[in-house]
Amino acid sequence: MIPLTNKHPAYFQHIMCDIETTGVKPDRNHVIQICAVRFNLKTGEYDPNLFEVCLNPNTASWRNQDPSTMTWWQDPERQPIYDSIIEKSLDSKIAIQAFAHWLGKERLVFWGNRNGFDYMFLQSYFADCGVPFPFKFWDSKDLLSYTEGLCNGANVPFIKKNSLEFIGQKHNAIDDTLHQLKYLLHVEAEVKASRPKPFGVFNVGDGSEFVNGGA
Repeated sequence: MIPLTNKHPAYFQHIMCDIETTGVKPDRNHVIQICAVRFNLKTGEYDPNLFEVCLNPNTASWRNQDPSTMTWWQDPERQPIYDSIIEKSLDSKIAIQAFAHWLGKERLVFWGNRNGFDYMFLQSYFADCGVPFPFKFWDSKDLLSYTEGLCNGANVPFIKKNSLEFIGQKHNAIDDTLHQLKYLLHVEAEVKASRPKPFGVFNVGDGSEFVNGGA
């Protein structure tokens, strides 16, 4: 991953996103944290100016908390993360408007760990808040399905996301987002490295040598 700050936002047409919630039902439970990072899939560069916002569940009264998920959040390792999220949370509509403003008007490709989760939750929240949803379904990518397909297509053993060192706190959307991006770019690099080099490629220089084979 290469941080890059001197490029126009349009250079980064891909958005890696992660959310934290109070349940697993996109149309019923709360989103409490959103994080997103812009990146360029071809170059592996990303904009280190991440977006993060926390949403107060009390300002989305039409939604509810799933009891089993809240019990899960009460784990001693996760409770401090949840408390930190709630402590800095904003009104839900203001938070969604801020995210829409950060995204801008450019056409963007959405990436989520599982699109049936992140994408659907955000689409539902934008609709509830009366804010136009900036992503199109055909411009959305399911991270795990994509990496699995990439490995299968190259006959490379599937690289699991948890095989990479995790830096930070799991279930903090900021750290989860960066880990997802690191994982995607790692798989891309491993698959690219596994491809055979073309036969008979000239060295750029004096033009007299072949890299692989030759006359």
